[in-house]
Amino acid sequence: MRKCTICGKVISIPFWVCAECEEKWGLVDVDYKDWPEWVKALVSIDRREVYLREQLTVIYTDNLEELLRYNEDAKVL
Repeated sequence: MRKCTICGKVISIPFWVCAECEEKWGLVDVDYKDWPEWVKALVSIDRREVYLREQLTVIYTDNLEELLRYNEDAKVL
């Protein structure tokens, strides 16, 4: 699930902007490179958030040594 970068409406992947916002903001049939800078900035923020969600796994533990015993390749940040 993804939300429209502009209005927040639920849309399908791989799109970043819903059809209504494309129409409203003149993005229909316009190459991404030609989109207004403010829209590209919003998409950039959303892309960064998606990337971080895909890369980050948080493991909560009271005992770090126990965690490291189970996963010798674990990295401590």
